[in-house]
Amino acid sequence: MNANRDPETILAAWLDEGPTDLPDAMRRAILTALPTTSQARRSPLAPWRFFQMNTYARLAAAALVAVVAVGGALYLLRGNGGVGSEGPTPTSTLAPSPSVGQSSLGPIDTSTWTTYTSTRYQFSVGHPADWPEVPATRIYLFPADAGQCCPPPGTETFHTPADDVGISAWSVAAAPGSTMATWLQAYCSVVEATTCTALQSRTIAVSMDGHAGSLVAFQGDTQAFFLIGTRMYVVGCWRSESDPSVLPYGGATRLLEGFLSTMHLLPGGSAPAPS
Repeated sequence: MNANRDPETILAAWLDEGPTDLPDAMRRAILTALPTTSQARRSPLAPWRFFQMNTYARLAAAALVAVVAVGGALYLLRGNGGVGSEGPTPTSTLAPSPSVGQSSLGPIDTSTWTTYTSTRYQFSVGHPADWPEVPATRIYLFPADAGQCCPPPGTETFHTPADDVGISAWSVAAAPGSTMATWLQAYCSVVEATTCTALQSRTIAVSMDGHAGSLVAFQGDTQAFFLIGTRMYVVGCWRSESDPSVLPYGGATRLLEGFLSTMHLLPGGSAPAPS
């Protein structure tokens, strides 16, 4: 037989045609467990050319779905006078998980990293020795390049040998009188458009070469920003905090902070000339 035995497909069909009295909360939990593909520009699936779900991830997703489904069956038995019924159980509201990770693993060891010097943007930054370098071929343009992904043109980029994680660094001129808050709001309006009203709740403080900055968790990536004089320096990890590809590094935030710890502005550096 050629029947589709994919567990996500079977469960989705069951939710559409299955029990009509499944509680809304349980239905939402099951649907949340199913992998989905966002169509937004900042989708976790956007960068590069990989991301077919691997076997381990598919098995883990199927196991999670099975656990939720069993929980749903027990819920129905208890809620409908079945075995062990104790009447309706009060529901609880879970607090949302933090958007920006706070790793308890400590800093990443960068002692064996290689240093890359950007003459275009006048900074140096370290990266794992086996990560290929993809130098920028022109300056970064805002807002034109902010709407492209991933990575945007005009960025100094480093990626894993498997090409499943990438880090980019660049700088761009900021308009006179810009503050971190106003610039981030303008930037977010280009990269996310409709989800820029709660940036503060998705932001933590970071530092780079003695300069204070802000690390923001966007929908599908994580980026750090440093307003120094009239230029905004940006270092971005093109993955969300909990994406499976960054879990070996302790999350996108921890990986990004590792790069920031190696980054230095070159003395006497000047703004890049237009190409």
